[in-house]
Amino acid sequence: MQIPSVDWLSNTSVLYKPPEHVYWNTIFFTYIIRIYTNQQSLGRIQLNNKIISVELYRQIQQSDFYYYENETSNSTQRVSGLDENAVYSVSFLTVEIR
Repeated sequence: MQIPSVDWLSNTSVLYKPPEHVYWNTIFFTYIIRIYTNQQSLGRIQLNNKIISVELYRQIQQSDFYYYENETSNSTQRVSGLDENAVYSVSFLTVEIR
């Protein structure tokens, strides 16, 4: 897994709305949201106004970074920190459904 640069970690809110029902030639896709953070920010990041539990993060091997990953709907997703010291980076993936 590629780790985002520490310089990319932010403490500003992120809003994202995936496109409506993506499909191509009868292949359907789903959406994954992935939030990267450092150990100090665990338990201080919210997804859609709900704090992400520390137990839901996975440590990225041989690093001090963690990530949370969840399948999401095509509705707007909001990521924010509880305070200005909570830093994170957000990526969105489109995954083929088989």
